[in-house]
Amino acid sequence: MTNITTICCNHPCMYEDEGICTLTYVTSVTEINNKDCAYFRNKKEPNPSKNTSKKV
Repeated sequence: MTNITTICCNHPCMYEDEGICTLTYVTSVTEINNKDCAYFRNKKEPNPSKNTSKKV
């Protein structure tokens, strides 16, 4: 049995799309950036799933 939940979101978050949270998985949280959502990531921040390290 699959439990699908729709989470409404009105924050300028990289996971928000047309008022719905599109986050598909959760992990442990080490830093909370928003009092309403532990997984909030500002749309202007680099995507954490992409390798953003600089070559030396």
